[in-house]
Amino acid sequence: LAQSDFDFTASDSNTQKIGTYFRISEEMLNDTPQLTSYLSTRAPEKLLSVEDDQILNGNGTAPNLSGIITDAADFAAGGFADAISEANEFDVLTVAMNQLALANYSADYIMINPTDFHKILLLKSSQNEYLVKDWNQGLQPRINGVPVILTTAITSDKYFIGNISVGTQLWVR
Repeated sequence: LAQSDFDFTASDSNTQKIGTYFRISEEMLNDTPQLTSYLSTRAPEKLLSVEDDQILNGNGTAPNLSGIITDAADFAAGGFADAISEANEFDVLTVAMNQLALANYSADYIMINPTDFHKILLLKSSQNEYLVKDWNQGLQPRINGVPVILTTAITSDKYFIGNISVGTQLWVR
């Protein structure tokens, strides 16, 4: 049998606290049921939004996390450089999936800003036919069979394609 090894690099990371805050009016403070309802509904949503941004885009300077996008390999067209005339967003995503495949990984998610995703859906040929026809398979939108996560944590004109299940781990205390 052939031996398979992994190369590990030792690194330390301190636990970081991710928080957010918001203002509450005096009227809300005087109405406990309304305040409880508001906090239990809106606070987790706001906190998760801040957490999403840190997980993806954190710059690694304490108390920030080192984000997935910050640590990811940059896009490299490789053999596709200057090979596709009039490349569009769909072409770029396809070439990025190829870059991942050349590193022996399969894309399991694409994260993209909703505006960019909908621009891709509206791409048309010179005959005015939509280029991306089978984007929806079930309830999860997909591009080239890869599930798409629409998130405003990814700024417009940027994207992330990765093998998330293999390439990332996050622990929550």
